[in-house]
Amino acid sequence: FCAAIVVNIDSPQFREVVSAVPEFSLAEGGADTESREVATAAHAELKRLLEFSGIFKLMGEAAFRELVTKAPTKWFREEGVGSVDLLEWKNVGVESLTVAELSRENSASWSLIIRTIDVARREVLVGKKYSEISRKQIISVIRRYADDILRAYTGKSGIFNSKLVFVGRTSPKAAKQIFIADFDGSNPI
Repeated sequence: FCAAIVVNIDSPQFREVVSAVPEFSLAEGGADTESREVATAAHAELKRLLEFSGIFKLMGEAAFRELVTKAPTKWFREEGVGSVDLLEWKNVGVESLTVAELSRENSASWSLIIRTIDVARREVLVGKKYSEISRKQIISVIRRYADDILRAYTGKSGIFNSKLVFVGRTSPKAAKQIFIADFDGSNPI
């Protein structure tokens, strides 16, 4: 692994890292409806988390759609940067590129190959393969990966798997209760 690229958000010179997160690819033979839904949910969550961090500026997909359509189908499976044409990505202004491929393992689980590439440095900052992911686990897997991206760029752990604990009421007349929620206040229990 490479040394962390330190992004200091307190610096007056701070600017967001321009990032591209193309739609997650589906492995050959894995284009069933449920796999598409899982890939879409995972893609949306990763984009939401990166935007939430305040460190990344996500480029609109229209700006790089042509690069994705002409990319070789094997670019997700190759080690390292592989056949990703980094010069073309750099020419459209991308500094950080995250590509992923989801494949069905069996009727109830998937595997995910995902890489985040620093375009200027021409290297993979974070690369993971997750196996035996159920539909319920996909969001937690994406949150773990987003934490890894933040660690690669800032040198510090991300917050996406954190929990909030707070006191609240379910209605104005209800007794106070202790709740636990995800890092962003969602899914209180």
